[in-house]
Amino acid sequence: MSGKGILIGYYNFNDKAVATGNLSYQQREQLALEKGSQIHPQYRQEFENAFSVSWHRTKYSQGGWALYSPEERQTLYKPMLQPDKQVYFAGEHMTYLNAWMAGALESARSVVAALHSRVTNQRFTYPVLGS
Repeated sequence: MSGKGILIGYYNFNDKAVATGNLSYQQREQLALEKGSQIHPQYRQEFENAFSVSWHRTKYSQGGWALYSPEERQTLYKPMLQPDKQVYFAGEHMTYLNAWMAGALESARSVVAALHSRVTNQRFTYPVLGS
């Protein structure tokens, strides 16, 4: 409740995301300040620090989220929802809320419920959106 907050300076998709992600961290910060100042003239003066992720350059990530075609939802997605012995997958890519933290949280809760059911032998399931 300090009176300060966080403002998202940019969020890109597709070719714009690649072009922006190929900039250096400092260049991405300057781009955000430049564009933000067009909307909020005080943007640079109020700025304290920045954070930026280039998803396509993040090792082992290759992107910010998963997208499935209707066919992949039927063939690839459904088996991933099932644990393989002690291995469970969780993340936004395991829900129908792709690219959203809400999907990651929903998935985590679903896996925790499945693990709880497995350990306690109680048959409890957490409802998953879209299934």
